[in-house]
Amino acid sequence: MGVKIVDNTAFLVISKASFNVPEGIRRGLHDVGPELKREVKRLIKSTPKTGRIYNIGGKRHQASAPGEAPANLSGDLVRSLSFNVSSATRLIIGERRKIAPYAAYLEEGSPQGRIKPRPHLRPAVISKAREIEQAIQRGISRELGKVHR
Repeated sequence: MGVKIVDNTAFLVISKASFNVPEGIRRGLHDVGPELKREVKRLIKSTPKTGRIYNIGGKRHQASAPGEAPANLSGDLVRSLSFNVSSATRLIIGERRKIAPYAAYLEEGSPQGRIKPRPHLRPAVISKAREIEQAIQRGISRELGKVHR
């Protein structure tokens, strides 16, 4: 971006703004985190499953097939969902392993290939890419608005 400096005013605004941009990104990521959690939950609880049907405790359960989001059985996976904005450039969404130690195998599959992937985190992020972008833009705009105050 070209900047013509007349009286150092433009330089000062850009300098102040550069400190606000990372904070705006961080705020945008924090704002979109709950939406990502909702999308992961929706994929697990609401999307149709086409895997094996079997009875557990007298109840009929339809499992997910490889490539589908996991089927909700106990609710532990959904309850384990969390997100954390660890920096201005990193939002971490995933499951707390204490609650759902099998979560990583569902997303990526097991190392031995016994469990085939049932992705739910990556598809949620991909489906919400536009919302993520918009949240970051709003966060940056709010923070840049503070520069002019």
